[in-house]
Amino acid sequence: MTQIIANTKTLGTAEIIAAREYPEIIANPEINANPEINATPEINATPEIIATRQQWSGGFLECVVIDYKNSRGETVQWEAVRRRNCDGIVAVVPFTLDGEVVLVKQFRPPVGKYVVEFPAGLRDRKETLMETARRELLEETGYDAGRLTEVAAGPLSAGASTELLTVFVASRAVYAGRQRLDPNEEIEIIKLPVEGFLEGVAALENANTLIDLKLYGLFVLAARRLE
Repeated sequence: MTQIIANTKTLGTAEIIAAREYPEIIANPEINANPEINATPEINATPEIIATRQQWSGGFLECVVIDYKNSRGETVQWEAVRRRNCDGIVAVVPFTLDGEVVLVKQFRPPVGKYVVEFPAGLRDRKETLMETARRELLEETGYDAGRLTEVAAGPLSAGASTELLTVFVASRAVYAGRQRLDPNEEIEIIKLPVEGFLEGVAALENANTLIDLKLYGLFVLAARRLE
């Protein structure tokens, strides 16, 4: 390390940091002098999916290997997880007529803890995404959505999963009766006032309970839609 610093006394701060991380560049001046080595790879085309192959399949998920061509024309493989027998995922941000926001809390085995999140579910039957959102809210919380409006759609974890989430805001949710849970579901209903909602959510986190990070941003998006 002493030698590296001695050789970089005339360099700027960024160069010194780079030299410490990549000493072979400073030690070999030919690398710096060779434009072919330092050239940024040329981008020629939009990446293209070639094929998707199933590697493993379970009851609800499957692992696939995706072959694609990158922008330089190279064939690359990528592993991903996708859902089986599912055509979309929805989440609902429910605002009640009483000025509260409805959340759910349930144990999530993949993280080994309880997670506080917005009501959500799968479109695993012949219905629209909006119909799925209305059904899932009623089943998980007992609340009827009232008026539903789509506020956002996009990938959940683009580096690992093919899942695409569509989010709705329920602007006039009213309690319509008890939950209609599946036999393996255990869902606690949490209601927080709109005023101070973000602080209230953060206070729910503890050693056994995590907060779904999507919750914060989705609340802000949904609240703006109501303005």
